[in-house]
Amino acid sequence: MIEKNAIFRDQLSPAIALGLDSLRTMIGIGAMPGLSTLRVLDFGGGGGYHHSIARMVLGAERAVRWNVVETSALAKAGGEKLSGNGLKFFDNVQDAAADLGHVDLVFTSSALQYTPDPMSFLQKLLAVNADHLFITRTPLNDEADQVVSVQTSWLASNGPGPMPSGFNNYKIKYPITFAN
Repeated sequence: MIEKNAIFRDQLSPAIALGLDSLRTMIGIGAMPGLSTLRVLDFGGGGGYHHSIARMVLGAERAVRWNVVETSALAKAGGEKLSGNGLKFFDNVQDAAADLGHVDLVFTSSALQYTPDPMSFLQKLLAVNADHLFITRTPLNDEADQVVSVQTSWLASNGPGPMPSGFNNYKIKYPITFAN
C-alpha cells in the first residue's frame, strides 16, 4: 500500500482528472475553507491517499498538517517513505492528536469496520474534540449486536492505482465488523 500511494502521489497533478472517489476527500475538507492551516487526523488513512488529494485540490499555498493513524507497521513504513509536505504517520489516535494540538477535522474512510471494536475506536476519535468529524464508507447493521465476518479481497484492491512492478497479487483475508 505504501508503494501504491507513493506512485499515486507522484503521478498526481492538476492536469489529471480526479475520479469520483476523490469527492469524499473534497467533501470532508470542504467545511474548512477559511482556515490558514488545516489540521486533519486521518484515522485509517493508509499511505496518505486523502492527503495527496487534499494537497492537489487546496494548492501549495494552503498550509496542511495531516496526521494519518494506521497500524504500527504501516505507520512506520509510511513515515519512512511518505512523510513530508505536512503529512505524518502515527500508530495511535492520542499521539496524532497531540502532535496537531488542535484538530479541525477527524476524517475516516473505510477504516472503523476493520478495527476489533468500531464503537470504542469511534469514542477515541470523538474524544479528540475536533471541530468536524467526517465518516465515510463505513458499513453498519440494524441487528441488536455487531456482526463480525471475514472479508476476502485481492491485494491489488487495497490502496490507489495498479500494483507496483515486482509485487504479486494474491487473495488476502481480514476480519470486518459491522457495528449495530
